[in-house]
Amino acid sequence: MLIFLLQFYVIIRTIITECIFSVFKFWAPIGWYPRKKIQGQTVLLTGAANGIGREVARRLADCKVNLILWDVDGKNLEKTRALCEREGTEVRAYDVDITNQKEVNFGLLEIQKEFGLVDILINNAGRCSFTKFVDMTKERLQTQILLNFVAPMMLIKAVLPHMMEKNKGHIVATCSSRALVGKGIIADYSAEKQALFGLMESLEDEMWMFGKRNIKFTSVCPLLTKTNMTKPLGDRLALLSPAEVAEYYVDAILCEKRVAVVPRRGIISYWIKCFLPAPVYQIFT
Repeated sequence: MLIFLLQFYVIIRTIITECIFSVFKFWAPIGWYPRKKIQGQTVLLTGAANGIGREVARRLADCKVNLILWDVDGKNLEKTRALCEREGTEVRAYDVDITNQKEVNFGLLEIQKEFGLVDILINNAGRCSFTKFVDMTKERLQTQILLNFVAPMMLIKAVLPHMMEKNKGHIVATCSSRALVGKGIIADYSAEKQALFGLMESLEDEMWMFGKRNIKFTSVCPLLTKTNMTKPLGDRLALLSPAEVAEYYVDAILCEKRVAVVPRRGIISYWIKCFLPAPVYQIFT
């Protein structure tokens, strides 16, 4: 009986301690929580030519990693590469369309030849169009789904087996705040990001089921950010800057956060949607 009580005490203490640390990790100011060292690791970042991707790349360059940048915008991708190389880190930039499996396979092969296997995968590439759902064509919907969900999923599928072999790795995804709270006019984008968020959660659970607990998953959910994607909104809304988002983004990676909402107050929208009636919720959002 005494042994049982001691075991029960240890379990309860562990649960409480982990919960406290988890809450602190989520709300702690940047720099307060211990960060892991990633110097010398190979990082693959998609959607690196502009916006959040470019700023994340610049901050990762400070960490002295082997940085692999993918995008279809070759001209701006080269600008990102040049900015990162100023930090003295190893940078390779490839014009890769992640919806093209042949290009993806070739790109991964090139990485393996030069740097070995991918240690950190960051699925950042994506696209959003501000259109009523009923006005979207079937072709446009299929293109969006392929880019925002299917392609990131297949890229994870390509790198995950190697991570499982060594029981080490980190998969990161830009899921957007729409992964937590859907929004009209971007209904398809919201659904795709929610699917990606669900995939990340499910894969994390699957890794625990098979004892691969050193493979980390981080879903980054920024609010509206001033990028090429949000240009149609003009200056009507107070948008976050890519640099501001990137600061939280890289902190979330280094602190191995499971979910990072940028800014943190954005989580309130998710909480209140669970219990407020629709008319009241619309006023808040």
